[in-house]
Amino acid sequence: MNESIIGEFEFISQKIVTACSDPTFGEDQLEPLYVEFLEFLKNNAECRQELIELIVGIMQKYRTARETKGRLLPGTAISYAMHELRWPEVLTFANSENKEFYSQRMATVMAHIIDAYSDDWEDRIFYQRFS
Repeated sequence: MNESIIGEFEFISQKIVTACSDPTFGEDQLEPLYVEFLEFLKNNAECRQELIELIVGIMQKYRTARETKGRLLPGTAISYAMHELRWPEVLTFANSENKEFYSQRMATVMAHIIDAYSDDWEDRIFYQRFS
């Protein structure tokens, strides 16, 4: 795996994690960081498979949310990026994970990521880019 891509991915992710830990930050203040994450993914399309592996690796860790809370790239950042990118591999994993691990009666981080693939994604209204 390309070490510089991993490093940059982790750097951007950590910036988002740090900002999300501030309870005064709203989606409007987080959006520039989400845009940076999205643009990073788009600008490194030649490393798409590696990036998918990194994203899916984070999504797998959501199962242990109590232990990892506040240390992982939030699902909102992934949803934001996938609303535009629509990478099928991420959607396939989210669907599988949601079906296999989460209760179907709950609103889950996977359900929110899955919803982002819709043109009618409800959360798009929170973001200037999509509204």
